Amino acid sequence: MSTAETILLVEDDPGLRAVVKLYLEHAGYNVFEATNGLDAMYIGSKYEGTIHLLFTDVEMSPMSGPELAEQLLEQHPETAILFMSGNHSEDEMLRGISEMDAHFLGKPFNPKILGQMVKDVLSAA
Repeated sequence: MSTAETILLVEDDPGLRAVVKLYLEHAGYNVFEATNGLDAMYIGSKYEGTIHLLFTDVEMSPMSGPELAEQLLEQHPETAILFMSGNHSEDEMLRGISEMDAHFLGKPFNPKILGQMVKDVLSAA
């Protein structure tokens, strides 16, 4: 039996984080959750297995999603990146994401769209 893929979910909104975690776990994924980039880096530094997907908000403090992704990839180069944001108008931010070979999901999203996007990103990795 194969093991479920591991997702590191990073979202500073506790309500959204809880709903997304519940959905992903129900879909069969192992989910680690972090409230910000520093928490996520701590989890990444302690976890010795494969982190298949980093699913992170773009705009967070004190470390942005792209900064987190860049640093996490140094420890876990196998990790696929999926950013989420409710702010779709920041062209510079979106360019930075495309330069990272990352994917983007705009907020708000529904469970069907989330599930398909996660599946597509993991399949492409």
